[in-house]
Amino acid sequence: MKRTKNMKNNFVVFVSFVLFVVHKVSCFSFLSWLNLCAFVAKKIIVFNIFIFSYYSFEKMLTSLFVLVTL
Repeated sequence: MKRTKNMKNNFVVFVSFVLFVVHKVSCFSFLSWLNLCAFVAKKIIVFNIFIFSYYSFEKMLTSLFVLVTL
């Protein structure tokens, strides 16, 4: 059970990192669909932060830090 929670938290951090890269790329290229995907994914991450923060406070802080940098 603990391994599953850890995998979910790592997935959230990974998705946050991918979105950070997508957001930075979309700033330089004027592809509006990238901006749209980044916006939708940000909303999903905010929802996931509240779910997974119950399991790990440290992962919540990491996700919030990544979200602020987006």
